[in-house]
Amino acid sequence: SLVGSEMCIETVIIPEGIKWIEEKTFYGCSDLTSVQLPSTVETIYTRAFSYCGRLTQINFPQSLKTIDNSAFAYSGIRTANLPEGVQSIGQSAFANCGNLANVTIPSGVTTIQYSTFENSALKTVHIPKTVTHIYSSAFYGTRLTDVYFGGSKAEWNKIIIDSGNEPLKNATIHFEGHTCNLTYHAKVEPTCVPVSYTHLRAHETAANL
Repeated sequence: SLVGSEMCIETVIIPEGIKWIEEKTFYGCSDLTSVQLPSTVETIYTRAFSYCGRLTQINFPQSLKTIDNSAFAYSGIRTANLPEGVQSIGQSAFANCGNLANVTIPSGVTTIQYSTFENSALKTVHIPKTVTHIYSSAFYGTRLTDVYFGGSKAEWNKIIIDSGNEPLKNATIHFEGHTCNLTYHAKVEPTCVPVSYTHLRAHETAANL
């Protein structure tokens, strides 16, 4: 484990062998700008990097499994491309991150907890089809414009989305799969062209598809 100190520095390189970052290790460390985590870290505990307003750079190693409640709340982190090994993201883990614009949630995650990204600057998010429940206010107050979902519209509609997630519901949802060109030109038959995602609004009904 790693236990924090009262001294705040700008750059931290945590040595190999460390398996978890203890609760509040760098809490309120206002001078911290970057952190290099080792390939052995499995858990980042509650508020480990909360209120690190200048912390913009941190790597997420493949060994990481758990990001606990409020682990990065009020930090300056800009992007969070989480590795496939992550299975749990706690409540308010990235809440009030004023620089956080992009997040990739890995397929090991099945729920997005209460207020996970609340009041962050989030614009785009990748959500895997393994997600079954998005709890209240997970995306409240964000600036979401685009959601990339790793499944179909039918699979998206099965997700339980609680209240307080209007930015998510109003964003453009990009469903993984194919889109078809149904425009006829003379005797040319309609063709289907594979693409990464179809572009559909979250509020569109099946009748509009």
